[in-house]
Amino acid sequence: MTDSSVALSADEFASLAEIGKGKAQGEIPQAHGERLTNLGYAIRRLGELELTSSGERRLATANSSLPLRPASRYATGTTIRR
Repeated sequence: MTDSSVALSADEFASLAEIGKGKAQGEIPQAHGERLTNLGYAIRRLGELELTSSGERRLATANSSLPLRPASRYATGTTIRR
């Protein structure tokens, strides 16, 4: 069982995202892979890391809580009046 309140460093979270892309095998530090596995966010199968359902939820939760970037006022050529 995982605890979604466990703090991940920015680098560990980036490693989690790389695992989710499916190409992280040699690109993330071994310590990150071990910690993410111990937390239940990743699993090693046939020597490669994959996200578990908990890891996928952690990514989705973190991504949905990110603030949206405000649209540029130049994107449509109009300015919003207040």
